[in-house]
Amino acid sequence: MKPRAQHIFLALAALAIWGAPAVAATVAPAQAQAAHTAHLAFDAGDYHSLSVNHLGELWAWGWNTYGQLGDGTTTGTLAPKRIGAGRSWSAVSAGALHSVALGVDGALYTWGTNMFGQVGAGAFDQGNHLEPVAIMPGKTWKAIDAGDNHTLAISSEGELWAWGMNSDGQLGKGNHVNMYVPVRIGGQSNWATISAGAFHSLAVNEDGELWAWGGDYDSVPERVGSANNWSQVSAGFLHSLALTKDGELYAWGDNSFGQLGDGTYKDHDIPTRIDLSDDWHSIDTGFGHSLAIKSGGDLYAWGYNCYGQVGDGSSGMTATRPSPVSVDSDNKWASVTASGLYHSLGLNTDGELFAWGRNDYGQLGDKSTEDKSVPVFVLRLDDEGTALPKEDTGTRPSDDPKDQPKFEEKKTLEPPAPRQKRQVAKVGAATAITTQAQTQARQARTDQQAPSTLPPTGDSASVGLWLLLIAGGVISATLPLLLRSLRRVGVRLGICAARL
Repeated sequence: MKPRAQHIFLALAALAIWGAPAVAATVAPAQAQAAHTAHLAFDAGDYHSLSVNHLGELWAWGWNTYGQLGDGTTTGTLAPKRIGAGRSWSAVSAGALHSVALGVDGALYTWGTNMFGQVGAGAFDQGNHLEPVAIMPGKTWKAIDAGDNHTLAISSEGELWAWGMNSDGQLGKGNHVNMYVPVRIGGQSNWATISAGAFHSLAVNEDGELWAWGGDYDSVPERVGSANNWSQVSAGFLHSLALTKDGELYAWGDNSFGQLGDGTYKDHDIPTRIDLSDDWHSIDTGFGHSLAIKSGGDLYAWGYNCYGQVGDGSSGMTATRPSPVSVDSDNKWASVTASGLYHSLGLNTDGELFAWGRNDYGQLGDKSTEDKSVPVFVLRLDDEGTALPKEDTGTRPSDDPKDQPKFEEKKTLEPPAPRQKRQVAKVGAATAITTQAQTQARQARTDQQAPSTLPPTGDSASVGLWLLLIAGGVISATLPLLLRSLRRVGVRLGICAARL
């Protein structure tokens, strides 16, 4: 296998098994914005980061082998680099290997790999797009979110659209077929906010109702509970966070790393209140950690902390934080994102952007490749709103083996023990859907998809072809189940080892 092909295979294989959340495009809350930071947005992908200032300038940094930075190359950068200078931008969202952005005119653009349709450029265009591609020209949008390998968007009319990987029903279309162009989901036209996780998706409509699909939910949107006072949601790898309009924080799903923040490592199948205070106003989830800001600007974090992504100065296998801990109390924070695979970004009320966590591909944007366990300065907006990188951008080649992400050997993380649990659970369901039931359902689909007849035995070539088709059908039908099982085991294992 050629080196580049091997890199792509390893990257895709690791992403398929481990995945990574990429949560909603983050825009600083209005009440925390200074005049010169208005409309600034930012987001973290697996190994790259994006930011937009109030002048509509788009900046990107980190890993770029699949064109996810959008600068027309596949060369990464260790510090912020201006992207798409001919356009003005208003929002960004970073997926695993692709990126999504909105222009100030509401136009939607995507770039990066279209392997699973996440760029939305069509089934006959599954390559890498190194520069922004206009999606559904003429239509305007008000919200975007890039998941691992799928994308969600809300149109100006309040319609919900989705495209990309659909292995777990995360598109909400009622099937498990990847979509290479945007498709409308459901008939509602009152969607307010969305969050695309690794294998499931969340949304809140204008009535304050919480909806979910994919993963262990149905493959079409289903309402979670009966409450109608939800305001924000964030879908992580195997866990979820949500805020009510009253400032109450709820979490549910997998808790192997304490990412739910309740002080335990016990999973929760339904939204469970975390911390009894009612002054939370901003949340975000990552692979195994979570971030939240209180109304006074204080930042808290919890969960998986192997690379310092929690930001409290600690890191390593013993640094997991099952309860919220204060992060950089000297700053007052306006907005944060935890959606990087192992890194976090945060904007303070002075308009300064900070980053912390894993940094071997420059995803922190501080012109280094050293991990940081506390927030470090990335760029600042001056009074004129000009984005100012710390220094000139450093670059590194993207095709050398040493420049590809290293996927670590797995080590057991205590105290979590392997157990079969749902990452997201229905609320108010009469009966729980168990892992055994899911397995039987997948097997039933396998039986339906596999060809039931063979060609005449006299034609050995045809028999061989049909056997290959049968094998391919079985593998295609059972692969999602296999990968999902591996993810369930893998998420409960520490992957905090020496880098390969």
